[in-house]
Amino acid sequence: RREMKEKKKFQAPSTPVLMLILIIILSILTYIVPAGSFDRIEDPETGIVNIDVESFHFVDRDASNPDGPQSEGPFQMFVDIYDGLVNAADLIFLIFIGCWVAIILTETGAFTGFINAARRALKTKTALLIPGFIAVYALDGFQGEMEGLYPLIGVFIGMCIALGYDAIVGIVISAVAAVIGFNVGGISFYNTGIAQTVSGLPLFSGLGFRLIVLAITVVIWIAYTLVYCRKIKKDPSKSVVYDLDFSDIASDMSDEGAPFTWQNKISLILFVAMILWVVYACQKLGWYFSEISGLYIVLAIVLCIINKINMDQAIGYLVDSFHGMASGCLVIGMARGLNIVLTSSGMSDTIVYYLYLLVRNLPSWATASGFYFLHLLLGFIMPSASGMASTTMPIIAPVADLAGVTRQTACLAYSLGHGYAQLLWPTNSIAIICGLSKIPLGRWYKFFMPLFVILSVAICLILTFATITQWGIELQ
Repeated sequence: RREMKEKKKFQAPSTPVLMLILIIILSILTYIVPAGSFDRIEDPETGIVNIDVESFHFVDRDASNPDGPQSEGPFQMFVDIYDGLVNAADLIFLIFIGCWVAIILTETGAFTGFINAARRALKTKTALLIPGFIAVYALDGFQGEMEGLYPLIGVFIGMCIALGYDAIVGIVISAVAAVIGFNVGGISFYNTGIAQTVSGLPLFSGLGFRLIVLAITVVIWIAYTLVYCRKIKKDPSKSVVYDLDFSDIASDMSDEGAPFTWQNKISLILFVAMILWVVYACQKLGWYFSEISGLYIVLAIVLCIINKINMDQAIGYLVDSFHGMASGCLVIGMARGLNIVLTSSGMSDTIVYYLYLLVRNLPSWATASGFYFLHLLLGFIMPSASGMASTTMPIIAPVADLAGVTRQTACLAYSLGHGYAQLLWPTNSIAIICGLSKIPLGRWYKFFMPLFVILSVAICLILTFATITQWGIELQ
């Protein structure tokens, strides 16, 4: 009888299944939620599209007008999934090719040799790697780089498992850490840059205070993660993913006797140099997915030469990368498809308008926090940082003026709200990260939600302080 009960126990759906359910639900809502639209005007100098908040109006869904908003029929819903996969092709192939490099480094023993060398150097203090990685990749995200670590998630999961932790820690110290830095948006044009430009502020102004916010949030993340690490190190059954197997995507680094050869060292030096160059090239040379993918291919070829890997082996590793990342890349495409449903149906502007009505009459001290929660909610339908900034900040900036909140504070509330939506909603980055790591979203929420409450309280206090001190008022 006990076995029967265990069989009937509810299991949360996998991330791809959850995405499909969301697409079906939103497709049904296109017949219920009216389509709306703001008037949009493109600035010829900056290319930024501004909207007029007073111009909101409802729009009829007319099947005879293919350029207007449409309800999602059962067939169109699946067409949108395909379009989402095509739309996300650049990121998907970056992940496949980047994972190819990670597999080569793993199969040649470079990562295992490094982990063993770190163990010997740090002895019982391997936990120091956790705050180190979080801080480094948060700084990387602070510059606007958020997706470059996706291909390496399996490497970090393997490293953390080898150190006695789990897959959750693996994603926190890598891809999630980059999102932590991106949330504050220090010198990223994708969120802060556009928001400040739309709001009439100097580009990347207020950097000092944003660095303080970054330090506060990173310290909270590190403290929470170290407490979790200590708990699962003492009792592995306390891990939220204790019963899951990650052997098909996590790089195996369990061989404690593996040597750290000169080939391993040169391979890792080239790998680190490539990461640093990508950070520089994205910021200064305008590199994006195609250039990064090309560099990954070059590095893969060089690594094969250094480690004497023949062509058949190299292609085999590439096929392995496709196999290991297929499920996660499917999630990426489905997330883009979900966004297509929202925009093509005209629901996005309607939702933005009615959420705006909720915050415009808040008292002054609560308005900035209201802006944070507004963007947090909007993150469900607007995963794009630039798209959200272009849509909401022309509305929020004048509302902030009327409420006595500086535009600088409003921009910070936007970047933090959009940023933590990335780790909260299944339409955002966390769905991709969990899809690539094969961690069910329910397990992520079990780890993240207590931390999210702590972070939201801290963010509201920060925004209230910024409102009281009128941070950035001299720039208006």
